[in-house]
Amino acid sequence: MKSITILLSVILFVLTIGINAQKPYEHDTQVNFLQKESQGTITVRSVGKAKKLNDAIVKAEQNVFDVLLFRGIPETDVSTPMITDEGEAKANNQDFFNQFFDGYGYKKFIMSSIESSPPSKKKGVRTVTLDIKVNIQSLRKELENSGIIRKFGF
Repeated sequence: MKSITILLSVILFVLTIGINAQKPYEHDTQVNFLQKESQGTITVRSVGKAKKLNDAIVKAEQNVFDVLLFRGIPETDVSTPMITDEGEAKANNQDFFNQFFDGYGYKKFIMSSIESSPPSKKKGVRTVTLDIKVNIQSLRKELENSGIIRKFGF
């Protein structure tokens, strides 16, 4: 009886470890630089995933602004993030970010958004890849005027 209890305890322990084992971090944001077209604009390719196609498109567009604002894109004019402390910025400017992301305020900075390949569906998840041209100069000015970032040189 004692050996069965020990065996069951070991099995339960191994199962618990297997269930609680952390999966590798899956980076959902897939945004890649395509080209700088003119002063103050940038074109990137972004992937969005969601159950509905329209939600996947929104996710792809929002991913671009998440990367531009909080991550930066190497070897571009925005190689460093526009906002250095994401947590503090979102906490201090909650209304702005709610309007910007949830209220689709970011759309006024999108100059074009074109599907670069046909949308796909796998296991109920739709994936869309967009080439998005963003007016960086206007975005920066909006962030400055809203007090999210300081004006350049001040």
